[in-house]
Amino acid sequence: MEDRHLRGYIYAILASLSTAFMAVLIKFTSSTPVQTLVFFRSFVCFLFVSPTLLQGRAVLHTKRHALHFTRAIFGMMSIYAYFFSLRYLELTEAIVLSNTVPLFIPLVAWVWLRSPVTKKRVYGILLGFLGVAFVLQPGYGIFHEPASVIGLLGALAKSISFVSIRQLTRTEKAHKILLYYFSYVTLFSFIPMALLGFIPISSVSWMSIILIGFCGVIYQWLVTKSYSYMAAAKVGALLYTTVLFGAFFDWIIFGRKLTLLEIVGGICIILGGVIALIDQKKPLKLGKKPPAHPFS
Repeated sequence: MEDRHLRGYIYAILASLSTAFMAVLIKFTSSTPVQTLVFFRSFVCFLFVSPTLLQGRAVLHTKRHALHFTRAIFGMMSIYAYFFSLRYLELTEAIVLSNTVPLFIPLVAWVWLRSPVTKKRVYGILLGFLGVAFVLQPGYGIFHEPASVIGLLGALAKSISFVSIRQLTRTEKAHKILLYYFSYVTLFSFIPMALLGFIPISSVSWMSIILIGFCGVIYQWLVTKSYSYMAAAKVGALLYTTVLFGAFFDWIIFGRKLTLLEIVGGICIILGGVIALIDQKKPLKLGKKPPAHPFS
């Protein structure tokens, strides 16, 4: 494995760990409305990255405003969906639904970037998704719950956001991508909070929100760095490991023990991610290549 791919691998694994821990913190803030939580999480993240503004006006210079805007909109949609699903589903269930992202990324990348979908990559992603199904095993009824449907739609939005990051890293530095992202999301997420009304937050919840914001910054930075070293589909496959970290926290903190199917599913997830890392030679033909996306 090349050194740059190894770095991408490490960044993606650490990103998975940080977002799994953030999910635990979100479960502890059940008394705080989702719209309030999303805004202050974004605002705290913005405060963490705002010192980059001291570098002068050059840090704001970009020719890719439309792509920054697209990344922020779909990223914010995925945050709302994820926080909502964490509020009403078990920790592992919500994380599993969020981590169907790798199933959507190859399709998004093909439609948007004309990125070839290879046979081995398809096999790896399908194996990983099979592992996700093993880990989920919550019963037939979950797919009839609004929270589960919203979680899946959030995964689709997240996949579009992730492919946007890959495009942005070709011309933008990580700190600039994060600055634009948190600026936009903080501004946009203020609107629903203002319309629905602000509810006072306890001191304990404030501490959790600050930690959630810190985890959010770390996660975004790690994902951005990972995409600068590897293709979107490969990073997406590695982010499956969030399910493993989530299941571990679910067991240690909330006392939910892993079943045999969850263990088997975890193995499938890891193997699927490893397979997706292998360089591919023969792309799988999906028909005519679509025209390039105007944001590319």
